[in-house]
Amino acid sequence: MDINNIWLSEVMAGFLYFFTNPFLYLFFLVLYTLYRRLVIIERTLFHIKMESVWNHIWQSLLYGLLGGIIASAAVMGLGIVLSVEAIWLLLAIALLLSLIHVKYACFAYAGGLLALLSYIASWTPQWDNYLWHLIADLHVPSILAFVAVLHLVEGLLAWRHAAHGASPLFIRNKRGRIIGGYQMQKYWLLPVMTVVAVDSGGVDAGAFSSWWPLLGAAPMIKFLPVPVVIGYSSMAISETPREKAGYSFRILILYSLILLGLSVGAFYYQPLIPVAALFSFIGHDLVIWVINRRDWERPPLFVQEKDGVRVLAVVPGSPAAEMGIEPGDVIQKINGVRVNEKEDLYPAIQKHPAFCKMEVMNAEQNLKFLQRSLYEGEHHQLGIIVAPDEDARYYTEMSRRNLWGWIRKPVNRAPQEESRRDSRVHERLDKINT
Repeated sequence: MDINNIWLSEVMAGFLYFFTNPFLYLFFLVLYTLYRRLVIIERTLFHIKMESVWNHIWQSLLYGLLGGIIASAAVMGLGIVLSVEAIWLLLAIALLLSLIHVKYACFAYAGGLLALLSYIASWTPQWDNYLWHLIADLHVPSILAFVAVLHLVEGLLAWRHAAHGASPLFIRNKRGRIIGGYQMQKYWLLPVMTVVAVDSGGVDAGAFSSWWPLLGAAPMIKFLPVPVVIGYSSMAISETPREKAGYSFRILILYSLILLGLSVGAFYYQPLIPVAALFSFIGHDLVIWVINRRDWERPPLFVQEKDGVRVLAVVPGSPAAEMGIEPGDVIQKINGVRVNEKEDLYPAIQKHPAFCKMEVMNAEQNLKFLQRSLYEGEHHQLGIIVAPDEDARYYTEMSRRNLWGWIRKPVNRAPQEESRRDSRVHERLDKINT
C-alpha cells in the first residue's frame, strides 16, 4: 500500500473515531446544560435572556473549530505524541474530578495527576496490574506539553471570545452586599488532531524530518482527531469583561509557556517530571488566584451611585445598544431629566416617547451625549439592565461546587426577599389559625 492510501485510510478511520467517540456527545450535553443554566439565571434576575442557548453553543463550536486548528498545528509542530490510552485516561480523570469540583474538569489537573502517578509508578515495583503497567509506560512530557498547548489555546480564545456574550448577574460579596458583575463562562469543543503512538501499522515517523517528533519516542504513529472541551470561567466585578479577558490572556499565556518549557525539560532530564506535574495543577490554581485577586482588592464597578444610574448590561440589538451605551456607564440625564435611581428611568424616557436624549458618563469619566428615535413595541427601558440596589431580590452564589450542585441551584433569594417570603408565610398561617 502506497503512502497516499495509508494517509487516506488514516483520515477516514480518524473521522469515524471522532464521531463515534462517546465523550463528544457527553461534552455536547454538558455544553447545553451549562449554557442553559446561564439563560435561567438571566431570566430569573432580569426577566430576559441576553442570548439563546443555541447561539452560545453555535459560537462555542465555531471558536472551538478555530481553536482545534491552532491546537492541532501546535501538537504536530512540537511533535507531541500520545497514546490512545493516555487520551482516554485524561478524559476519564477530568470527568471524575469534575464531580468533586467544577474547576477540576480542566486538563491541568487531570494531566498533572496522571503525570505524577506515571512518575511514581515508574519508580515502584511493577505489580501484576494492567492499569499500573499502563500508567507507568505513559510518555509524561507529551501529556504535559499537550496540557500546555490546550491552555495556550484557552488564553487565545478567552482573549477573543470570553467577553462576548458574558452573562450579567447579581452577586452577594463577602460583606453580604449584593453587587453587579459578569459571569464570563465559555466552553469550546475542540477537534484536536493528536499524534498517537501505535504498536503496529500507522505511518512511519521516519517519513518526517529528523527532529520530529520532538517529545514523543514512538517508532510508529497515526493521527487521531479527539474531541476536547476547554473552558474559561471567571467573574468580572471590578472591571469590564473586555478588560478582564485581556488580563486573563496574559496570565494564561505565561502559565502555558512555563509548563511547555518544563515539559520539554522533563523530556531531556527526568527528575523534572514531578516538578512539571506539580506545576500543572498548583500553577493552575495560582493562575485562578492571580486572575481573581484584583476583583476582591479593588472596589466593585457595578454598584449604584448617587450621581446617576450605573449600567450593568445592555441587551444585544436593543435601542440602548444602538445608542452606544456600554456596561459601566452612568446615566445622568434622560431628556433633560436627572435620574438618580432605577425608578427614574421609565418616567424620564416617557417624557418624550418618540425620541430619547441622554447624558452618560463612561468609565474614563468622559461625558457622552447620545440620542435616538424610539418606536412602538421597543423595550420600555431601552434594553438597559441597571446595577443592583438594596431592593435586589435574587443573587447567584460565588462558591464553586461540584458539577451537579453547580447546575442544580443557579440562584438564591436575597436576605430581604427571604424576609418578605417568611412574612407572607406567617400572614397566611395567621389567617388559617383565625
